[in-house]
Amino acid sequence: MTQVETQAPEERQLTPLEKLRAEFTKKNRLVVMPDEDGSLFKELADTLDFVDWSLKTKDDTSFSGGALVREKEGGQLRLISFADKERAINDPVVQDWLYNRYVAAVVKSAMRADAYEDQFTVPAGPLIMVLDTEHFEERVDIWLGVILKRFDVRLKKRALAMCLEGAAFAVSQYPGIKGWDKLIGAMAKDAEDHGFSSAYYAHCLATRSISKHTGKKPIDFAAEDMDQLLAAVDAAAAKVEAAEAAEAA
Repeated sequence: MTQVETQAPEERQLTPLEKLRAEFTKKNRLVVMPDEDGSLFKELADTLDFVDWSLKTKDDTSFSGGALVREKEGGQLRLISFADKERAINDPVVQDWLYNRYVAAVVKSAMRADAYEDQFTVPAGPLIMVLDTEHFEERVDIWLGVILKRFDVRLKKRALAMCLEGAAFAVSQYPGIKGWDKLIGAMAKDAEDHGFSSAYYAHCLATRSISKHTGKKPIDFAAEDMDQLLAAVDAAAAKVEAAEAAEAA
């Protein structure tokens, strides 16, 4: 008796609208930026029952961003609009709020164990610590696996982040790997394609060449003063001997 082989049916690919609906169901929020194509956003909104809080005026076109959100408590859907970057940044209340947030972020970054001096030489340097890294955190293991499989390069999460954030670190630790900017661009696209913020990657591209942090300070023993090195060894040995004597007493 011959055995008939059956093939599993191919999984149907979701349409762009279905993907957007699934994203909204998962996150309870969708945002369309002022400079983005909002046609798919509008198409989804037209299928939902929401309260319209968006700005309804033909004279003011600066409120060109939009968001569809679900209220946490009652589950009500709300459509809101928000100002474009130029209009928002020019508002003095927004400026004060942003600057206070900026100062708090700089101070918070300085308190971290993995902070380094070069971060504080440019205004945006410390912000790398507080940018939205949700995409990186959620999909980094997938990226590391693909990089290992395709390029036979084993990276750890923290090492990859430091390579993205600093060109000097990448060159010093992985001199055989080139084209980091192109990888960052691909990760930014992956973030946007899956509904995440790509601000972290934009910041990396803008500031990674500024950072001189290499992770490990280059060492040239030929340039070192060996007398100082020997004196340091003698001092360390004396401390050990003193500790042993104290313990024996």
